[in-house]
Formats: sequence, structure tokens, C-alpha cells
Amino acid sequence: MSTAFFSEKMEELTRKYRRFIVDKYATIPCLDEGISLTMENYIPLRLGEEKKHERPKEKREEGVKEASDIDFRVWREEHSFGEIYSLTPVDVWRAIRNKKIVVKGDPGSGKTTLTRYIAYSLCRDRNKSCPNERATDLIPLVIDLKDWASKGGITLSEYSAKYALKNSGFEKTIKPLTEHWLKSGKCIILCDGLDEIAQKNKDSTIQSLQNLASGDYKNCHILVTTRIVGYNNELSGWQHYEVMSLKKENISQYAEDYFKKKNPPFLSALKKTPQMGPFSKNPLLLQILCFVFDKQKLVLPARRVELYKTAVREMLGLRKPEIPFPIKEKVLQEIAYCLLEGKEVFEEGDLREIIKGSLERAKEKYDVDDVLKEIVEKSGLLCRLSDDRYIFLHLTFQEYLCACHLTEREENPCQILEPVLFNARYREVITLTAGMLFKEKASRFIDFILSQKPLCYEVLHQPLLLAGMCIADILDDKADPSVEEKIRNELWRLWKKTELDPLRNEISRVFTSFAGTRNEEKIINSLLEVLKDKSKWVRGNAAEALGDLGRADDRVIDGLLGLLKDEDDFVHGRAAAALGKLGRADDRVIDGLLGLLKGKSVWACINADEALVNLGRADDRVIDGLLGLLKDEDEFVRSDAADALGNLGRADDRVIDTLLGLLKDEDDLARSDAARTLGKLGRADDRVIDELLGLLKDEDDFVRSDAAEALGKLGRA
Repeated sequence: MSTAFFSEKMEELTRKYRRFIVDKYATIPCLDEGISLTMENYIPLRLGEEKKHERPKEKREEGVKEASDIDFRVWREEHSFGEIYSLTPVDVWRAIRNKKIVVKGDPGSGKTTLTRYIAYSLCRDRNKSCPNERATDLIPLVIDLKDWASKGGITLSEYSAKYALKNSGFEKTIKPLTEHWLKSGKCIILCDGLDEIAQKNKDSTIQSLQNLASGDYKNCHILVTTRIVGYNNELSGWQHYEVMSLKKENISQYAEDYFKKKNPPFLSALKKTPQMGPFSKNPLLLQILCFVFDKQKLVLPARRVELYKTAVREMLGLRKPEIPFPIKEKVLQEIAYCLLEGKEVFEEGDLREIIKGSLERAKEKYDVDDVLKEIVEKSGLLCRLSDDRYIFLHLTFQEYLCACHLTEREENPCQILEPVLFNARYREVITLTAGMLFKEKASRFIDFILSQKPLCYEVLHQPLLLAGMCIADILDDKADPSVEEKIRNELWRLWKKTELDPLRNEISRVFTSFAGTRNEEKIINSLLEVLKDKSKWVRGNAAEALGDLGRADDRVIDGLLGLLKDEDDFVHGRAAAALGKLGRADDRVIDGLLGLLKGKSVWACINADEALVNLGRADDRVIDGLLGLLKDEDEFVRSDAADALGNLGRADDRVIDTLLGLLKDEDDLARSDAARTLGKLGRADDRVIDELLGLLKDEDDFVRSDAAEALGKLGRA
């Protein structure tokens, strides 16, 4: 066989593969088949790039004094002590320039759809979907890590051909080509669901991923997704990103696409139901909200438990079902209960046995096949894989239904959950269970959690943190105010007292879960009171917590604006970041952030840049402030300012002229940033093209690479 013929065959097979991926991922799964959303409706997620900053020496020493030697060793394994992190917003295509990346996100934050979007975009039209990056010629392999790990050591190319491409028509012929792609570094391996792997397989899977990144496939790009809770930086040395919440305009756009109309009534209903506001920033929960709103005659529920309950009821009622709702719900609860045994993928034979047992215990005469078929084909809550195995539509639904079984079928949920109480994998099941229990049982459940004494609980405070997460899910009529007050006060006391920032951050996450609940107002009042605390760490972390809670009323804005004038870098940096998250882009906020740009603090400038980008104001004052930073002596300040200009999208002559001047800077990072920003701004006139072409002869590899990418994005052929 001639080389030319073989090459032609490879090209033909590659084209077939790309078409297969485009067809496979062209649609976005919806709870209601009557709603049609495609990848053309996809709103690209913003990723927050984790940037480490070393904590000042005196702060580290203060923390060491707080704990005994043995406790501190355990603490250090659990947390990144001695470092603080900030999140810099980047788009997806900028992120995948890195060879090894981890994308962390909360349940339903869109991690799986993100991997499919990347695969779809790379295969659909690599010259238009993501033309600004060198990754546009990469060939995507989408790997379900849970499924791969269950195959017992099968190679990546074997898995891709045999399972990921099953029924494609060319799975038998593509394996050698896949191996060629992998070894030549032409692939981006999109590994989804590290958190969903059974514990017994997790260590070996992590080792396999590390081997991929350093072995024969080291030239490939690898992306791994995982939930935040339960991930302990096992893939150290990789670049980490966190999925950021949807912005207000993203929510509006999604609602308009879902309901196929401008300004649908859903948006005004959402404003009138503030407790659902935090959930609307999560893609899966936003879709559930739209689905429930549509089915419930324009009404939104008040709590997360009610949201899931209504969604499940409506899904089981889709497509004129013949089997009564209670029977199917009970069957699903028993299937979901297997989660406590670590079971998320079900063989068809095992599934039939569970259904058969459930029907016999209920003395129902329905046929097992009919029940399974209706649950899969009509409700969609269970999905059939290509090899006669089944999974829940989303792990979130299995967690909810597992919690239903615990509260409705088990006399003592505490006893059953005790072995997994502080296992991060079961956090959602535990908090949802608390949200469903009646008042007396809920109080006993919380007391039981607080009575536990896991390893190093005096330092890590796991029972208190878990109890705090639980009370956020308990409905108003089931809550015990005295218990809630006790937990809230103890959390607040610990938050103020601790010198360990990782612990304070964990408590702040609990406070964030109070958003939209009866506890929110009390926490906001407490945070506002300590904005003038003598400790800079308390002031700075209070600002961050206010930003995460999402309340942008005048009191909060006034308090944060006051902190912008704080003399400490850490404090005014956190205040700037919080203002960016809250989304109030009025003149007072913009003026305050621009004032921060004139200081000498690198930390302050970087946070102010990011806040201005998040707020989206690109008027002359903002542009002038960022242009001024392009001449700053600090390379990180210049780099962040260039990124901010690119993200704001103003491509007038002043901006272009300044960036063109920066292409001649002696610092290679400055030249690289300027080239990248010019590509992002999209001005493809002769001056820009000529200067970028000149950079293709630059002595620095990264400058040449960024110039080439910028030219590709500008599209002048």
C-alpha cells in the first residue's frame, strides 16, 4: 500500500470521525424532549484560573501556633496551607492551551456539557469555532472516566474504539489511527467525572492519568473534570480551573432560548423568588427551574428539595405514562439507594432484580419490562448506555432519590449514614436528607452530626461544617430556630477566631449556602459589622464572603467601597473581587475600582482588572485606566491589563496603537500579551497584520506562538 494511499485513508477516516462527534454532541440534552436546544445555543462557561499567591510569613507562623504538631500535619494534608488563591476569569479556549488541566465545579455546573462542547466545536468547524488558539487542530477523545475505570485496565485507544465509538460504523478500523493521534500529540483527551469513580478504582485511575501525561501521550492535551468537594489536589502539578457561576446575561439568554421568546415570564418570576436566585447561576438547576416553571403553570418552588421533587414528579408524568407515579418513584428510590454501596452504573440484570423486588414488596403485578421501559423511554430519569447498562440522567437525581429513600423508607437515617457521614462523595445525599426530614427528626439528625468526633475534629470542625450545610436545605416549617441559631453562632464565632484561612474559607462556603434562606440576612449583618475589624484577614475574608453571597444592595456595596480605601493590599484586593462578583456596575463602583488601579499594589491592580471585566463596563474611563497599566513596571500587572482589554472588546485606535507599541517592548511577556490581545480584539487591518507577521521571527518561542494564534483568529488569509 502506497504512503499516499494510506495518508488518504487516514484523512477520510478522520473526517468520518469528526462528523460522528458533531452528530453525537449536536444537541444539549433537555429534561423535556419538547424543548430543543443545540450546541449553537450553548453559552460557553467562564473558567476561573487558579493563581497561587504565597501567604506572608508572619501569617503562616500565626497559623502554626493554632494547632498541635500532630493535628497540623493532618490539616496540611487536607488543605493548601501557606498559600492563598485567586480566580482569574478566562475563556475555555485560552484554558485548553495548557497541556494538563483540571476543571472543578459544583454538581450541575456544566462540566460534562463543557467537554462535549469542546469536542463538538473542534470537530464542527475548527476555523470558526475557536480560531484564536493553537488547539484548533486537536482531535478530541471524550472519555467517561467512571466507565473507563470499570473496564479494568483497558487502554485508552481500545476504550475509545470499542465503547466511545460503538455503533459508529468504523470502530474496528479506527483503533490504529487513534493510537497514532495519541502518540503524535494530536489529541485533546477530555476525561469527564473523576469524582464519580468508585473509590476502589480511584487511585489507579489517577495514576493512569498521571502516566498518560508523562508517558507516550505526553504531547497530548488532557482535561479532567471533577466536583470541587472531594477533590484533594490529587493531580498536583496540573493547571487548575474552577467553573464560575452564570452571569445575569447568561441566565437571560438561556431562558430566551429555552422558552423561544424575548423576556419570558420566567425571568420576572425569578426576580420575585429571590431564594431561587443562587440556583439559577448553576446550568443544571437553571434548566430544572425552567422545566418546572413551564410545567407548573408559571410557578417557581421556594427550596432546592421542592425543586427536585417537582422535577421528578413532572418527568415521571411525561409522554402519557401508563404505570402510576408512586410505583415508579418507589422503584427509582430503591435503585438510587444503591449509591450508598458506591453503585452508579447498573447492569440490566441487576436493575431487573431491583425492580422485581420492589414490585413484589409493594404487591404490585406490573411487568418488570414495562416498568423499566417506561422509566427509561418516557421519563428519561434512567439512561441506557450502549452496552446494556444504565445510569441516572444526572448524579444529582440519584442523590436526591437516594435521600428520598432514606427519609421515607428508613426509620433511622442516622444509623445508615454514619459510615459515610464525612465522606465528600455523599455530601449531597446527607444535606438533601436533612432537608426532607420532619422537624423533630431533622433536629435529631443535626444533633447526631454534631455529636460525632472524626479524626482531628477539634481542628477541622467537620461536624459543625456539615451541620451548617444541612440547615441551609431545611424548609422553614421544618426548621428548629434554636438549633439553627446555635449552629450559626458557633460558625460565626469560629470564623472570627480562627487563624487558619482554609478553615475560614470552608465556613464561608457554608455561609454562601445560606443565600436566599432565612439565615442570609443575619450572616450579611454579621459580615458587615466586621468590615472594620482590626484584623486584616477578617476584613478581607468578610469582603470575599459578601461577594459570594451575591446580595448587591446598597449596604453591601457601601461597605465594600469603603474597603477599597483600606491600607492593606489583601483587604482592598478581596473587596475589588467581591464587587466584580456582585455585578453592580454603577458609577460609584467603577470610580472605586479605577482609583485602585492608581495604587502601587500588584494584588490590587490584578483584582481591580478582573472586577472591571466581570462588570463589563468598557467606557473611556475604564479603557484609559487599563491602557495606563500597560506601561506598569510589573509584568503581571501589564499581563492582566492586556487580558482585561481583550475581554472588554474595545478595539478603537487608542487601544490598537498602544498594543502595537507594546509589540516592540523588550520584555517577551509584554510582546506576547499584546499579540494575544490584538488577536482577541479582532481588528485585522494592515498595520496589525504587518506587526504580527513581524513577530513570527521573534527570538522567543511563546511570542512567535501567540503571534501565530492571533493571526489565525483575525482570519486574514
